[in-house]
Amino acid sequence: MKVMATYVFVHGAWHGSWCWEKVIPLFEKQGHVVLTVDLPGVDLDKTGDSSVNLRKYTDSVLRVIAKADEPVILVGHSMGGIAISQAAERHPEKIKSLIYVTAYMLKDGETMLDIIRTDKESLIAPNLIPCNEGTAFNLKSDKLIDIFYGSCDQKDIENATTRITSQPLAVFSERLSLTNDRYGKIPRYYIECLQDRAITKECQQNMYHALPCKKVFTLNTDHSPFYSKHEELAEILLHEI
Repeated sequence: MKVMATYVFVHGAWHGSWCWEKVIPLFEKQGHVVLTVDLPGVDLDKTGDSSVNLRKYTDSVLRVIAKADEPVILVGHSMGGIAISQAAERHPEKIKSLIYVTAYMLKDGETMLDIIRTDKESLIAPNLIPCNEGTAFNLKSDKLIDIFYGSCDQKDIENATTRITSQPLAVFSERLSLTNDRYGKIPRYYIECLQDRAITKECQQNMYHALPCKKVFTLNTDHSPFYSKHEELAEILLHEI
């Protein structure tokens, strides 16, 4: 039987901690502790806070990790990958393992924009709409299903698309600062999603080939496995890692 653990879940761009709502009960049912992070700047067009940056993302992750009584299993989806990487660099002793769920897994000195520019088939860039005087982006509402939820059922699509918010721009161009002695000592795992149209399969594979992981898992689904394949995702996190 797997020893009880503490999991910390970090959402991606345009989303919030709500996206893990179908996954969390599966962990709590087995007695694990589950904590979630809401990255700062959600709904930036309403809050007007244009000062959001990678440091604030990292701080928000570390504040949640500080609530745990033991090193945590840190899970990041999509853009959440940059936040978990930088948090691991700052406090590696607080993290048992890093799990990237179709996430941006960058090397030292890279930015998300560096990767996005190489992902020519992604639907993200063609469907961005600037807001908040250019400090943030929304996505075209009629493209949200194609980008994020192509394998999801209608109820989940409706629940998600009504909660999508704007996304601060600054974090896309900030360079990660990672070292082998700190970030590099934490076991990394990657969960690729083959039908992803936000971060394409090829882009995901390029990242985990450039920064090898202890193991790579595959789900034949879209960018939102926390909805479309939530049981399979939980099975990997609970029993395979």
